[in-house]
Amino acid sequence: MLKKISVFIFLFIVSLSCSDKEKNGVKSNLDTVRNSVKKDIDTLTNRLVPNDTLFSSVTVKEVVVDGNYSENFQENLEDIFENYVEIKDELADNDSVDSKKHAVEMLEEVTKSFDKSAKDPDKNWSMEGNKIMKYQKIIESSNTLDEQREWFSKLTASLTEAVEKYGLPGKTIYEVETSPQDGMSGKWLTDSKDRDDPYNGKTKDEDTGSLKVLRAWDFKKK
Repeated sequence: MLKKISVFIFLFIVSLSCSDKEKNGVKSNLDTVRNSVKKDIDTLTNRLVPNDTLFSSVTVKEVVVDGNYSENFQENLEDIFENYVEIKDELADNDSVDSKKHAVEMLEEVTKSFDKSAKDPDKNWSMEGNKIMKYQKIIESSNTLDEQREWFSKLTASLTEAVEKYGLPGKTIYEVETSPQDGMSGKWLTDSKDRDDPYNGKTKDEDTGSLKVLRAWDFKKK
């Protein structure tokens, strides 16, 4: 689009020094470029406004993470969440191979976090982590998108509990729900304002109405 704007400016400058006959030709080109730029701007606006409206409809709750957790434990939880987001994005892309790969990597991070949290005063992480680990066999044996989306839904519920309890300092997390008329309903977490639906594939502009942001947390370190 920037290239089209540059061409528009160039043609406008050229038109100032042209004869009347030449101006008519330049004017025609100017009109063509102007209409093209306007169309691009309209398309961009249509893509951005639904996003802004969707995510601005929820009140973001500021949460100060004041638990006495080790730095390594928080880092592990961030790694777990990053793998979770990778799974979400890959399911939205209908990529069953990479979603399974990142699911296995996420389970490895959960295992690491057990060791890191052993010295922490809050031992409840073992219980939270075990809720996630119980999907290990299901994840490792799943090969279809339908199977993976089923366990992703359960995984989301467990991870949401962990994120609410332990927080992710420096991140704003959104809980999004999809309820399409034709398709799979479900919830997911995201730290960006994207509308990619892990249950039904990437969301088209006209399908934004099936999405709803339920809650949002802005986690800050004490």
